[in-house]
Amino acid sequence: MTGTYTTSQIAKNAGVHPNTVRKYEEWGLIQKPLRKPNGYRIFTDIHLKQIALLRKAFQIEVMQAGLRSRIVNVVKLSAQCRFDEAVQLAQEYILIAGREKQNAKEAAEICEELYKNDFQNNANKKSAVKIPAELAKTSEHQKLKNHF
Repeated sequence: MTGTYTTSQIAKNAGVHPNTVRKYEEWGLIQKPLRKPNGYRIFTDIHLKQIALLRKAFQIEVMQAGLRSRIVNVVKLSAQCRFDEAVQLAQEYILIAGREKQNAKEAAEICEELYKNDFQNNANKKSAVKIPAELAKTSEHQKLKNHF
């Protein structure tokens, strides 16, 4: 956890309204943030990546619906022997599909970053385990050491 943010700060960094960030949390689209004693949320860089991921994912979903309707129109135009229009629409379809492919690739890259950060955080937690001095002299210590 390198950076911490208030709701307003993370919203600004993500390019959304603070209420949108609260809705993302409510809908389970980002993990629940820790809270300060006064109840204010404490967001991290992980939340920022999760918001980037969900915005990319929703962008893809919206485009998919548009792609389906476009390809149906290509088929219909072809069925009406309007081949010039069908070709033009098919070429537009190819361009949009290429953008969607790029969005999907970016979403996958965000997931990989989140995975690497989570893996690194878990590795750091395991290496930070402290063994009490009295336990370090026992065979139980060896068992714990082998476990971690």
